[in-house]
Amino acid sequence: MVEQLFLTGRPVLLGADGRRRKLPRKAFVLAAWLVLERPDTGMTRQVAARLLWDGTDATRLAGNMRQLILRIAEEQRISEFEFFEFGSDDLSLHKAQLDVDVDHIVDTQVIHDRQALRRLCEYYRGDLLLGAEDVSERCLNWLQPMRKRLKSNFSALVSSYLETRGDAL
Repeated sequence: MVEQLFLTGRPVLLGADGRRRKLPRKAFVLAAWLVLERPDTGMTRQVAARLLWDGTDATRLAGNMRQLILRIAEEQRISEFEFFEFGSDDLSLHKAQLDVDVDHIVDTQVIHDRQALRRLCEYYRGDLLLGAEDVSERCLNWLQPMRKRLKSNFSALVSSYLETRGDAL
């Protein structure tokens, strides 16, 4: 079964059984970065730590990252679903078994019918990572343009549909 990852609005991970998974907020930030930046190799723990925390030394960053990974790994153990993969120095997202709202918003080129419009509106639940403001300045500098990009993409798709097919609503 596929788990659902919603990164727009208040982020949430829903299990295949429909139950909410308990993830730290910063785990959703990492997931969003991995989904939107689409790196082939994941990201190093050092890059992840610098994305999440400002103004701390390398030892503190590594410690913070270890704690976050432990919290994520515990939820993965409880849920028996591995959404993140942790290597000795890197991490990645298991997207093959995740249905991610942001993927649908980014990948949609045109809306052809009401059903597709409804699905897109179900996927776009508001700003990317709503409430995730307790992150590093580096992360906010990445997050703010991403929020604008997703909102703009969503608005353009809906507007285009309404202009061309609005009478079919």
